[in-house]
Amino acid sequence: MRALVVLGVILFLSAIPLFWFSFVSPISFANRSASEVEFLPLAAASPSSNLSVTFQEQGLPQGVTWAVTLGNRTGLAYVPNVTSSVTFNGLAPGSYRWNVTPAVWAGQEERYVPLQVQGNVTASRASTTVIVKYVGEFSVKFTSSGGGSVSPSGTAWYEEGQAVTAAAKPSSGYVFYQWVSSTPFLAVLDPNSTQTTVVVSGTGTVTAVFRSSLPFPLQWLYAGVAVLIAIGAYAGY
Repeated sequence: MRALVVLGVILFLSAIPLFWFSFVSPISFANRSASEVEFLPLAAASPSSNLSVTFQEQGLPQGVTWAVTLGNRTGLAYVPNVTSSVTFNGLAPGSYRWNVTPAVWAGQEERYVPLQVQGNVTASRASTTVIVKYVGEFSVKFTSSGGGSVSPSGTAWYEEGQAVTAAAKPSSGYVFYQWVSSTPFLAVLDPNSTQTTVVVSGTGTVTAVFRSSLPFPLQWLYAGVAVLIAIGAYAGY
């Protein structure tokens, strides 16, 4: 009898592992919450991209604001007493289209334009820098005092440091006298020549001055006749 009891206990103990594996399978772990299966090995997460592209301007004056658009993002920068920059962070690897402000105004007659308005940049390193160079342009007027014509004529934009060739042509009865600049920022290299070079470093006006080719007494005579004609016309003669 005692032998049968011992045999029954042995059979019961040997059946416990079989019971465990038949009811607590790996599938039951898959159905548990995350907190219950934290001990299970996790798959390696893919590294996140955090690249940056910086646009740095050169040539803009103090106190102006410029902008950069990279893809669908736009950044603004104020220029202090040194150069300024715009940085785009959190970029994924790839190629991006960019463009900058086409004209930065520093006044009604002074503006700055980029040598390259738009382009493509590839974000492939932790940090990429794009240099944006701006050049100054100034509004300059070439005109005549009367008695002749000038070329170029009128108002146009000229780059800072640009050498402009100017020519003066007197009308009949007039002779060229000299070129007159309204500012030291428009340097006339030879003011006494009908054809000269003007070096632009600011805004202003350059005027070709002509004088009558008639002798001085005849000038007064013609002026007097013109006055008499005008008076006669006014009086009804």
